[in-house]
Amino acid sequence: MDSIAMCDQTPLHDLWQHLSKPVPVDLEAMWLTTLRLLIAQSSSEGVESMAKYLAEHVTLGYHEGLKDAAKMTGPRNPLLVERAGTARLTALMDKTRTRLEGVFGQMAKPLTDILDEGIRNGDDVERIALRLKQYLENDYGRVIKFNNIGKQYRQAWVNPDGTMAWRTKTIRFATTMSVDDYANLLADDVSKKAYSQGHVAGYESAGLKKWVYSAVADNCTRPEHLAMHGRVITVGTDEEEQALALMDEANCRCRPKPYFGNSDVDRSSSDYAQERVQAFEKIKGDYVTDGPWGKFIEDSISHARREMRGKDQPEPAQPQAHVVSVG
Repeated sequence: MDSIAMCDQTPLHDLWQHLSKPVPVDLEAMWLTTLRLLIAQSSSEGVESMAKYLAEHVTLGYHEGLKDAAKMTGPRNPLLVERAGTARLTALMDKTRTRLEGVFGQMAKPLTDILDEGIRNGDDVERIALRLKQYLENDYGRVIKFNNIGKQYRQAWVNPDGTMAWRTKTIRFATTMSVDDYANLLADDVSKKAYSQGHVAGYESAGLKKWVYSAVADNCTRPEHLAMHGRVITVGTDEEEQALALMDEANCRCRPKPYFGNSDVDRSSSDYAQERVQAFEKIKGDYVTDGPWGKFIEDSISHARREMRGKDQPEPAQPQAHVVSVG
């Protein structure tokens, strides 16, 4: 059997046995090539396996989001779940697959680095095989080493008045995580995203063009998420992408709620503003007053109170303290 055919039929768990076979000198170059192909195939198999595992979580989360959206929109559209479609679900899975390819690429890179280093140093095949076996025995399939220092990513940023913008963040540290922990983290992450996307897809199916960002107004909610409580978001906008990105953050309990554009049904913005003030008053003691979050909270309270009074009315002046000098 030639090397390429052998590679095509060798599953991930056979990589160790492949390294243990004696290699004739005249076939060393072919052996190294075959090993590279085997590593690439292993990564591809890993992506497919993990994608299938995550698809179950994503589909369930999306469907649960649709069902909850149907309950919240009442009798407006009894066929909401069936008509919602899967466009948002498909987009989420496409992004997840791209993410997985990067992760499994990270897992395979140390193996290909060992090959490249051995070739550069002129090491014989036995020595290269020994290093590969040591890595497989100690790390591969157990941990993922993320070394993305210097890479940039986009993060949604919230202002005290609830407006949002994208900010660019730079990764400063490398990190290592067990494969099991990463799989659980990723499953939780994509399930939560699918649930939110299912909600919004349900509102679209019901003919709604907007939804309300609903935070849990208590002292456990992050200040920037609390500042979003009650904000009306338009479907299909950059603002919606930013709001959903906030909901995707770890341990976030925020959810989309339907917005009907009917004052008889929708809660008033002043009601939400009052809840924000009450929650901010509870948490502000947990932050340094003159620190960035202390100032954010005070500004958020001012904006919320202004919203409660009516946006065009100025904030009442604070009473001035009278200082009495004692001679």
